[in-house]
Parts: sequence; structure tokens; C-alpha cells
Amino acid sequence: MTAGAISCNHIWKIEKFSELVKEFHSSEVFTAGGHKWRVNIWPKGNREEKGKSLSLFLELNDLTTLLPGRGVYVEAQLRVVDQVNGKHVERKFIVWFNDSIKTWGWRSFLSLNSLINQSNGYLVKDVCIVEAHLQLIGAIEKLGQK
Repeated sequence: MTAGAISCNHIWKIEKFSELVKEFHSSEVFTAGGHKWRVNIWPKGNREEKGKSLSLFLELNDLTTLLPGRGVYVEAQLRVVDQVNGKHVERKFIVWFNDSIKTWGWRSFLSLNSLINQSNGYLVKDVCIVEAHLQLIGAIEKLGQK
């Protein structure tokens, strides 16, 4: 394993949130640890959560940044910012991103009822703010090998 943790924070300010018409949307691509990433959001939910929850995922956007047989060990946190009360909704995960696992997240990240409730502060002036914090712990030479 190669070592040396690298941290990255990415903020995605989604304006005119109520006007999003496509099923899912992606943030601009950002770089962390020599790898390209993006955040994907399904404003009205993905699969069985359609019409129930906001779905949110982190994606390793460009697999060509991985050498064959390698993966990236990532501790990450995704957050929907409460712009009024500071009571953010956040979830953490630890994943080996590789050629078979390139996305990780939740179909039921935040219920649509909570999202649209003005007192919760997740939508202010039709703006939703999503944050991703990544800490890249290292890369492994061969998946499944010590």
C-alpha cells in the first residue's frame, strides 16, 4: 500500500434546485490525490427511493487514473448543508474504490419531506448546498492481496 493521507473538500452549490428536471445531476469534476471525482444527486430519488428521498453518491469519475489492479482507500463524508440552523445531514463511509466499485452513497440520503420543509434550512432561496469531504488514505497494489 502507498501511504500518505490526502484531504479534499468539495462544495457544490446547486441553484434553482426546484427547476432541476433531469433524473440525476453531477457536480463538476474535482481532483483529489491525482484522481478525478464528482458528486451525483438524484433530486427526487433513485430506484426504490424515487419520490421519497434525495439520493446522493460519490463517484470515482475517471478509472484511467488507477493503474491496473489498483484501488484507492477513501474515508469520505457527504453532507447536505442546513443553511439556517447548522444541523447538517451527513453520512460517512470507508470504501476501496476500484474498477468494480466506482460509486458509493445512499439512495435514501434525505427524505424529500425533510428537504422541502423550509424550517430545516436545506433549501434556502431555491439553493441546496452539498459538500463532500474525502480523505484518501492510500492505494493498494493488488486488490485482495496483503
